[in-house]
Amino acid sequence: MKRLLYILLSLAVLAQVYLGVEILSNKERSKEHREELVEISKVKYGIFNADEWRVILSDIISKKIDELEITDENRAEMRQKIQEMLYRAVDIVEREFREENSSGIGGFINRKGASLFGVFKQIRNSIPEITTDVLNYLEDPEKRSQLKDFMRKKIARYEEETFAETDYTLYNKVLKQYDAENKEVAQKRIREKEKELESQVFYFIIPTALIFLFMLLITVFYKKHNRWSLALIIVYAIILLVLGVLVPMIEIDARIQELSFSLLGEKVVFTDQILYYRNKSILEVVEVLMDQGKPDLIGVGILVLTFSVLFPVSKLLCSLIFLFREGARKNKFVRIMIFKSGKWSMADVMVVAIFMSYLGFSGILTEQLKELENVSSLIDILTTNYSKLNEGFYLFTGFVILSIFIS
Repeated sequence: MKRLLYILLSLAVLAQVYLGVEILSNKERSKEHREELVEISKVKYGIFNADEWRVILSDIISKKIDELEITDENRAEMRQKIQEMLYRAVDIVEREFREENSSGIGGFINRKGASLFGVFKQIRNSIPEITTDVLNYLEDPEKRSQLKDFMRKKIARYEEETFAETDYTLYNKVLKQYDAENKEVAQKRIREKEKELESQVFYFIIPTALIFLFMLLITVFYKKHNRWSLALIIVYAIILLVLGVLVPMIEIDARIQELSFSLLGEKVVFTDQILYYRNKSILEVVEVLMDQGKPDLIGVGILVLTFSVLFPVSKLLCSLIFLFREGARKNKFVRIMIFKSGKWSMADVMVVAIFMSYLGFSGILTEQLKELENVSSLIDILTTNYSKLNEGFYLFTGFVILSIFIS
């Protein structure tokens, strides 16, 4: 019976090593694809990008120019608008004329002369005739074509003069890597690769869960453990711990899934605009904290590293030493690490903290995104919180549960 147990435990450990390597490999590649997808979906290339708005406005204005026609239905409306515009222009010119000639003998003469000859009155009386000339000009197909060409050239010039100080290096690199002519094509191809990798991870996670259940049942219900069976279980716990700190734990993803509104009668739509994204493992969080260079953040990074990595690894290694070295059983450090350090272990607290952080971030993002949806009734905004717990969280939780029963 013991020999069969050793064989099963050994196979479980070896299988978990293989599964762990595959999980790490696939998650790393999946993370790379995910970050590439996030990069080209950031709001700095979309809603908050002047280049994007330049193209949108140019297309809309060009379309409106092409639609510029005078018909029996809109002739009266256009006549009224042109007349109103001309009357306003004359009022502005008259007001500025009077302001410029408000003082001095020369100004007095100019004002009296304009009033005597009724200059501005004559201009106003001529506005209906001028309006007719403008409409006739616009109705001439040749003149209308010239006007459209002139307006397009102006738009093209303004378009060339309008640009965003945005670094497109990474954006263009992703498009080139996936041989995509635009963002939409690149997004589709990246999602296909990411979906394939996530499917492979799922197929490795299922046997990992079954192995964990088997090891947990053996640890709890088998009553005749010896040093070899315990050693194999401890080695398995170390593997879980390594995976738990290397595989990403939390993915925070807040985005505007769709934003649509009407501009000059044309519908403008932005999709998949990522506002915030983070996908980190425990060790990556520690690295980020250390790189900040601030004493308080470095202190937090050291605490996280100590209680989530160094402390549990030391405890498990001391347990192995205790099992196979008689002299180590009297060593105070080893005995403290194994029998007295439980109350100082922060592994379980770390799991709870990560879980609560996830809930907190998720709740905050959801509430803030809902506020964004209520900005205006004229703008349709569909926001999404794609935050989720990743495989690293469950692997680390598995280690914590197993280590409790090992103790």
